[in-house]
Amino acid sequence: MRNYRFKSIAARKRTSESLFAFFPRVKDAVVSQANGLKGITMQRFLLIILLALASSNAMANWTKVDENSEFAAYGDRATIRTKGHIASMLSMYDFQTVQTLLADSAKYDSTKQMSAYDCRDEKTKMLTSTLYSNRMGKGRVVRRYKLQVEWQGLKARTASEALWRLACGKKVSHAE
Repeated sequence: MRNYRFKSIAARKRTSESLFAFFPRVKDAVVSQANGLKGITMQRFLLIILLALASSNAMANWTKVDENSEFAAYGDRATIRTKGHIASMLSMYDFQTVQTLLADSAKYDSTKQMSAYDCRDEKTKMLTSTLYSNRMGKGRVVRRYKLQVEWQGLKARTASEALWRLACGKKVSHAE
């Protein structure tokens, strides 16, 4: 009998079934899609599905840093990256009312922004911004922007300062 490095078909089926216990709604879609795939194994297909689920908002580590009558501001601790005294982090503004772009009247309810933070000189600049049709960064993408803006100084007791504090590992006192 040959010594195979891979799991038997029965073992692979048990693994797949145990994964579906965590994601029961996905099972039927996965099975119907997998039946039509040629050249891609079920394990690879499941890996793709799991990675897609892992990159969603459900896996984000959103920390509310500020809230007022207009919006709530969040930072995602899982996206913090530092190089020297510069940090970067994904943030989100969730608006209480629908926002409208002046240029073309497009409507959006939330925005996610990748920003850089100068932890030494207390400055920030937005790198990218994505506007979403629904609250909490969900729904369809309304607009995407890649920005080239100058560093901005921080104003005390603002959402920008609170996000800077989170990204730079300082004490956040606003909404935690």
